[in-house]
Amino acid sequence: MNTQRLLAELTEKEQRLLSKMRENEDIQLVASDSLGSIACLDCTIIDPVNLFVAYSDSNKKICKGVYANEHFSLGNEETDKDPRPLRVITDLRKPESIKYYVNCHGEDYLFSNDCKDEATQLMIFMESPGFCQISLYNGFLTHEKISHIFSASAKMRSHIRTLAYSILSRDFENFSNSLDQMESRKK
Repeated sequence: MNTQRLLAELTEKEQRLLSKMRENEDIQLVASDSLGSIACLDCTIIDPVNLFVAYSDSNKKICKGVYANEHFSLGNEETDKDPRPLRVITDLRKPESIKYYVNCHGEDYLFSNDCKDEATQLMIFMESPGFCQISLYNGFLTHEKISHIFSASAKMRSHIRTLAYSILSRDFENFSNSLDQMESRKK
């Protein structure tokens, strides 16, 4: 994992949030490009089995992550050619007002329940042997635009995985085929 590449050119806001994470604040970081990924939960580096970070707005559509130990990047023609990472810092310090700080190919965004943005969607799915979580932001909604679900229960992990795969299959037409190809290379 090349964290220097994934965390290069952090904005001032990202640097401040990561320093808060080091103080054991409830902050998470995920970053991925087509060569590597990193996930940190409350200052603990996680080695996820599966990690999908998906972002879309009226101009961009991108999903980067790792599946079956293989890193990948899906998106429209513009985003597929961009090697820069997709980074998301999730601020969970106030559960009633979760915020996502997104750096998508060098452009910064902030998303919360109060945002007026109507065209943006964000999804983070992370799965490790002991837990999984899904974080969602949907700007098309007028209320409750954010959902964050974490579970260590095997049954709930299966449900969360199905939800994440369903969303990604709908938004990225090659998602299921890409997973099948990566799965076949694993065998």
